[in-house]
Amino acid sequence: MACVTASAAACLGACGGGEHAVLRDGTALPPARLANAADLAEGTVPRMLNVEPPFRYPTELYARKVQGDVTLRLHVDSTGRVRPESTSVIASSGYAALDSAAVRGAAALRFAPAVRDGRPVGRSIRFPVLFRHPTAPPLPTDTSLKRF
Repeated sequence: MACVTASAAACLGACGGGEHAVLRDGTALPPARLANAADLAEGTVPRMLNVEPPFRYPTELYARKVQGDVTLRLHVDSTGRVRPESTSVIASSGYAALDSAAVRGAAALRFAPAVRDGRPVGRSIRFPVLFRHPTAPPLPTDTSLKRF
């Protein structure tokens, strides 16, 4: 069985750097900042609702035990939906097929939206997707993942 993880911690970190994301329709999304403990307590960060990650490990790469990490930038709107036109790869795995699989799967993500002043709001987040083969050795970046 393929192991694809949408890190729970992913939803905790909003995009930093003060960058404006611009959608294909020309809409500028507000710059985001890193979430802190107060943000998490107040619900100002979207919370992923998917029980299983919706990402499909590319068959050829799985057969070769290729692993990698993809970091996506997503905009979760005030209804909890990912705006597909806002999804982009901000850190590539080095494998186009893994990057594409992450972008395709992001469309099926579901969130409880961020909340500010008691109202749901849209928010841009960084979202890591980890492609791991169950019989491949851990990657050097896997120090926080526990193998069972």
